[in-house]
Amino acid sequence: MIDIIDTQAIKDQIAEIISDKPTQIVISRNGAALPAQTVRLVKPGSLSPRESISEAGKQVTADVLALGSTTLDIKRGDRFAVGGVAYLVIFVDKNSPVKIIAEAVALG
Repeated sequence: MIDIIDTQAIKDQIAEIISDKPTQIVISRNGAALPAQTVRLVKPGSLSPRESISEAGKQVTADVLALGSTTLDIKRGDRFAVGGVAYLVIFVDKNSPVKIIAEAVALG
């Protein structure tokens, strides 16, 4: 079992990973823009592929993962843009006490 000290150490490591290559995203939710948040964007690559159901009811695989601290305010259906590419959040894993990971697909 992870104790409080271990949890904080892992949170610190996650913060280091994010700060190594941070990206500011502004999430659009229900037509409103949330304040900018810092995440680390990564390609799913070596992680096991996972398919989710899109808003249109189709199975899709994430194009990018957004790694954030436990305070990251992100939900399925949110949208954000990075480098001229718009993304739709298709899944959010908030089950970890040390991080939040959101999966997103590029909108064409």
